[in-house]
Order: sequence, then structure tokens, then C-alpha cells
Amino acid sequence: MPFVVVHGVNTRKYAAYEIEVGIRDGFLKDYVGPSRGIPKDLLEFAPYRGDTGVKFRRGQAVIPTGVE
Repeated sequence: MPFVVVHGVNTRKYAAYEIEVGIRDGFLKDYVGPSRGIPKDLLEFAPYRGDTGVKFRRGQAVIPTGVE
């Protein structure tokens, strides 16, 4: 049984990204998988496509920041 993790359209790598992916994968392996009869040594594949998305001109300078 595959686990499919669908991330948002604006997912980018930042300081804690790898840590959070590890926590998520550990949760799937340690709790969700065994509760469904899936062994802990299941293969995992976490595709990252945040770097293949759109590249905004001027570093997104035209997007409001919410700060006045």
C-alpha cells in the first residue's frame, strides 16, 4: 500500500525542511504503517518538486508582504 503525500504548490526547502520530512516519514513508518499491517522497512520515496515551479521576476517583489 503506497502512502501518497501531496504537498502544496509553494513548498520550498528551508532550514527545517529535511527535519520535518524525517518526522513525517517516521510517523508513517512507526505508527500508520504498522497499524495497517505494513512492515517498518517499507521503501519510501519523497519527491521534491518545489524547485521546478515558477520563478518569479524580481524575487517576488510585487507580492504584498502584509507589512505596511
